[in-house]
Amino acid sequence: MLRWGSAALTHVQSLCATITITTGGGLSEEELLVVSALILNAVSFVGAFCVLEKLMGVWRVEAHVRDVALLCFIFNPASIFFVSAYSESLFCVLSWTAFYLLETSYWAWCMVPFALSCFVRSNGNFAVILILVRYCCQIVCDWRSFSKRNSARVLLVSASILAPFFIVNW
Repeated sequence: MLRWGSAALTHVQSLCATITITTGGGLSEEELLVVSALILNAVSFVGAFCVLEKLMGVWRVEAHVRDVALLCFIFNPASIFFVSAYSESLFCVLSWTAFYLLETSYWAWCMVPFALSCFVRSNGNFAVILILVRYCCQIVCDWRSFSKRNSARVLLVSASILAPFFIVNW
């Protein structure tokens, strides 16, 4: 992970070098907003990389496949969206953190990044589908130990994911 993490940090270093060269002095308010958005996205890109690596560890992905997937995440033509003033990297880190918490059975805590990802991008609402699929798989696998408490938990998580969408759009 350290080897690939340093590769992801090259994006942040090149961004900082570009900002230093282009500004050469004080920043106006508009420039400061752009710089802060770029830095937020670059840090979110590195965070998404780290969370993706942890998530693949939970899923027990083979080392070779994991390394190739992480390389493809870092070095691909779409990476321009991860280091520009765009919400994709923040959405990735929030969604993947929520998936990681969901996979490690932190149901209550996974609601927070899922809800925040809905604020960042509207397609975060599709996470409800993943929650319901996980819920159905749990019913099938653990039918005897399944309880009404699990149903309430799934409804609470699903409602907390959809709540930001309805708050923003109404």
